[in-house]
Amino acid sequence: MSINGQAVGKSSAVSTVDYVGRVNVVFLADNGFEVLRAREVKSGILTTKFDVTDIYPEIAGYIPIKNDAVQDTGTFLPGNKTIIHRYRKGEKLSFKLKNLGDTLYISRFSNQSKLTVSFTHEDGAKVRLVGNCAGEKRILKEYSNAAHQVDDEIICQFPKSWINKKVDFYLEDDQHQMSNKETRIIKQERGPELSLPSKIDFGSHEIPLEITVCSLTRAEWVHVKDRSELDHYPWILKVREEHPLTNQNDQKLISRLYFKGNVINGENQTIGQDTGNLNLDLSQYLQLVLEPMDQIGSYHGELRWTLEDAPN
Repeated sequence: MSINGQAVGKSSAVSTVDYVGRVNVVFLADNGFEVLRAREVKSGILTTKFDVTDIYPEIAGYIPIKNDAVQDTGTFLPGNKTIIHRYRKGEKLSFKLKNLGDTLYISRFSNQSKLTVSFTHEDGAKVRLVGNCAGEKRILKEYSNAAHQVDDEIICQFPKSWINKKVDFYLEDDQHQMSNKETRIIKQERGPELSLPSKIDFGSHEIPLEITVCSLTRAEWVHVKDRSELDHYPWILKVREEHPLTNQNDQKLISRLYFKGNVINGENQTIGQDTGNLNLDLSQYLQLVLEPMDQIGSYHGELRWTLEDAPN
């Protein structure tokens, strides 16, 4: 480029505006300014939020002394901000939940369960066993001046709102140190369950000349499936005559059914009491009594079965 015959050079200007703030996290021993490992840097756009509460890497032979959340959170500002994370010499919390599997069953009556735990920690330190379900935290037990190695069994009652949800179990101390987590799904045990045939049939019979006892035409099974995991209390199986055998003319055969020789009427009769499973073939025990004065007809009735499940 030339002006009035004179060559004129070109120049350009660059203006840089730094819109990024930085937070330096340094890791120091609690007894001075000994650096334990290389710093970590977080950066972000100015005025946005930062959070370094989780930046406590493991350092062999040291335990983090965690800051309060207000010290480890804030807003990115121009320049560099330094946050100190201190550590002290010691042994980290180690925790094991010995209830095996992914599921922790609780009582169907009390919502209680027995936790079997094992952990190690610093001698004399105060620690707490914690259960945490989706942010709802409960202290299950506190340990003061416990031994270095602890094996314990604890009876805990869990909220109904925790049933069928994942719960984290862990230890924590007054220095905000947290152990490893053990996760279980809380489930309420199901207890005994009753299954019945939809219909039972004594078949067709002629009016007898004398009292006659009839059995079912085929095997019909009553099953009790006991799904108890914790509370193995005896269940009680009862039966009563809800509607007596009645024909199309409204003629009835009242109290004509017998179980093991005992008449079935409108009152509950106990026919079984046990723990565990039951497989009962009614054709071996349930009988119908016919008499010479009975009237011809097709008779239908209804039995009411009840399975009672309650603690002693």
